[in-house]
Amino acid sequence: ASSGQTTPEDDCTAKQACTDMEGQYVRSLFVTLRRGLIGKPHFHKRVLAALGLHTRHQCVERPNNESIRGMLAK
Repeated sequence: ASSGQTTPEDDCTAKQACTDMEGQYVRSLFVTLRRGLIGKPHFHKRVLAALGLHTRHQCVERPNNESIRGMLAK
């Protein structure tokens, strides 16, 4: 984007993380908390709270951007 505006495609640094199996750009990610928070480190709990996950089997939709993908990598 030469006009100074960024597009969602510009935000993607890793091409594989931004596309699905057919090569289409993925705009949002659905995240599900599979296991409980008991016994997890405090920083894991803070990341999950920032994602909006509080209980097991809860599913939230988050935008596909670098900060959310970094949270999921933790």
